[in-house]
Amino acid sequence: MITHAVERIAADYDCHAVEGTFSCNMRKFVLEGDKVVLNAKNPAEPPATFKVELDDIYNVDIVMATAGPRMRVEAERPTGACGREGWIGL
Repeated sequence: MITHAVERIAADYDCHAVEGTFSCNMRKFVLEGDKVVLNAKNPAEPPATFKVELDDIYNVDIVMATAGPRMRVEAERPTGACGREGWIGL
């Protein structure tokens, strides 16, 4: 149901949800839970079979592209993240 809603919104803006992006539930100190919803339909992956319950918290990552559902890989650049201990280079 969530995947279908993301695809309808993408169609309204004439773009595509990028393959490999997903949304998942969160808990305290756990950013990626066990309930995962793909944002783009993938025939190789079975659809999610769980119920969104009251008071569930979800991290919704939506990435759209106008060229197509696959991203092209260009030169990689170093990235980093800011955590409790400060800046961490990845």
